[in-house]
Amino acid sequence: MTDLVTIFHTRSDVEASVVRGLLESHGVPSVVLSHLPQSLFPMALHTPGEIGIAVHEEDADEARRIIEACSRRLATASAIAACSSTR
Repeated sequence: MTDLVTIFHTRSDVEASVVRGLLESHGVPSVVLSHLPQSLFPMALHTPGEIGIAVHEEDADEARRIIEACSRRLATASAIAACSSTR
């Protein structure tokens, strides 16, 4: 069994769920690490503590690449949308 490596941090449980889903959709298993049980605040948009996404050590580089690639695509799409709305 390999060690887990935390590759992403956020304070939003929604963002954590999106990132975890992104990784899972690319075949990278992940777990959410939090100090608060989700059942205490199941609908909270922002929890008081930090939430981490962890993957197996051998998947860490690929997981970081997937997150970075998605972030770049979102930034580009936002820039295109902003330019389009100014016309």
